[in-house]
Amino acid sequence: MQEQVTEKTIALQVSAAKFTATELKKLIEHYLRHRKQVKINKKGIKTVKPVGKTTLEKLSKKHDGLKNIEINENNIRDFEKVAKKYKLEYALKKDDQSNPPTYFVFFKGKDLDVIDFAFKEYLKSSLEKTKEAKPSLKAKLKEMVEKAKKLNKDKAKKPQKEQSL
Repeated sequence: MQEQVTEKTIALQVSAAKFTATELKKLIEHYLRHRKQVKINKKGIKTVKPVGKTTLEKLSKKHDGLKNIEINENNIRDFEKVAKKYKLEYALKKDDQSNPPTYFVFFKGKDLDVIDFAFKEYLKSSLEKTKEAKPSLKAKLKEMVEKAKKLNKDKAKKPQKEQSL
């Protein structure tokens, strides 16, 4: 029994410019997901449904009644984090005609309750980020100008004496 365990090895091949610990973690997760899928297929159970970003064509072929929302370019990453958390299957479509470009997020209509909950959390997180926005440059500039005026007044009141030899 011990010989069988020690003899089993796996070979993974990766081409990367820089191989980091996160790359190794992703590789191992991908391998474990593949092994899980193979075990499920051997048992005759249906495959695990895909989650995450997909193409609009694949999504429309699989599901009827697609719904969509419109988001801007700055909020894509935030939305993807929330969608990953709730295991939503969605497709992004870019609208180049608008300026700045906007994105449409398509998703299946059957998971409407989960999607509503995910979007509420997404909107909540995006509102929190806008509240935490940094103060404007004009306000900082005015503060600096006031400090500079105070320093100049102090220098004008106390002229420096030169030393004579």
